[in-house]
Amino acid sequence: MKNLIQKTIHNLKANSKKGFGIHSPFVFEFQQKVLHPQKKGENIFAGYSKEQDKTLRLLLRMRAYFDLENILLSAELYHKGFDRYSVRYDAQSAAEKKYELVVVNTSEDFNAINLAKEAFVVFTGERRAIMENVLRQKCEVFLDLYEIGICIFNRGLSKQEFKLKL
Repeated sequence: MKNLIQKTIHNLKANSKKGFGIHSPFVFEFQQKVLHPQKKGENIFAGYSKEQDKTLRLLLRMRAYFDLENILLSAELYHKGFDRYSVRYDAQSAAEKKYELVVVNTSEDFNAINLAKEAFVVFTGERRAIMENVLRQKCEVFLDLYEIGICIFNRGLSKQEFKLKL
């Protein structure tokens, strides 16, 4: 019950799916082209629950739109989906690689990972752990999507936080 109330409050405070209220050109474009693209695809992830399905589709769209090559998936939850599309990823961090897209469950997973200059770190798992994550303070843009948090590292962006709907 508490989770339902928190999610309802988040959705009421979040910027609309149309992009009204977003004053960052980068985040507006992210919301329009990646988070809620106009052309909807068919649901081919029937084996996952609704929340995981949305997250996996978002990760695949992020990879395609930003042309991300070096991907680290420490959350095993999405390995099947990435394998289905023959998307290359690492399950464990390689010291010499600089990652552009990283999916982690907790901040402990993040400590030994090298990031590219422009990178996305996606946090899944418990909501409280996402919101209290230390990395949230280090990134330029933090997107709170309730089920997941996305830290965007890009030196050209100013430090901001946004609540959006997944």
